[in-house]
Amino acid sequence: MYVIKPNEIHIWWARTDLPAWDPIRMASLVSDDERDRAGRFYFPRDQRRFITVRGILRTILGAYLGRIPAALKFLYSPKGKPLLDNAGPELCFNLSHSKNLAVFGIALNRQIGVDVEYIRALSNIESIAGRYFSESERNAILDQPPDGRDRMFFQYWTIREAYLKATGEGLSGLKKIRISGDVIGAHPDNPIMISDDSNQSWTGCPVHTAHGYATAVAVEGNGAVAPILRRCPSWLMQ
Repeated sequence: MYVIKPNEIHIWWARTDLPAWDPIRMASLVSDDERDRAGRFYFPRDQRRFITVRGILRTILGAYLGRIPAALKFLYSPKGKPLLDNAGPELCFNLSHSKNLAVFGIALNRQIGVDVEYIRALSNIESIAGRYFSESERNAILDQPPDGRDRMFFQYWTIREAYLKATGEGLSGLKKIRISGDVIGAHPDNPIMISDDSNQSWTGCPVHTAHGYATAVAVEGNGAVAPILRRCPSWLMQ
């Protein structure tokens, strides 16, 4: 059983394309509703990835709660954010996946959001940044050499997305976000302050997971963010 302290943030990450994630085992952990949702994906690889991510999530949460993963029940906010049913307000979580990487965030009594994005070349970075980012952020991205723009863009993007996932707002809230701090130079002792029109305080920080991906976490409240990073081992699923 895993233990998390009130001032801790745990970040788990896993490659979803590993043979260790047995598809039969994964499918046995999820609910009928989750299997139905997986079936809505057109490609079989996307169906398998969804089942794998949800199976890993259930196993991680079960390890914290001391409960059987398959017995966990989820509720969903009006905008689709998953919540634990009958688990009390203490354990908060969020998940994100991109290409072959999944990231899971865990906190106590503190809303949390995570986002991971596979870093790839985009032809419309300037127009997206012009629509959603501040002038200083746009300039910081465009001042980078061509091979560095994509990474910086996705680091800014994941901070925003993690915040929106923590609040449950969805992408409709992108334009309202205000970020204070150096996203690229941020670290646990020098986090990023995030706010919107509600004037609530949120804190964000980049997280270093796998090469080729940008990852970020956002949590409720002010103060230092010191994520404890853990890679999901294959024995976790046994």
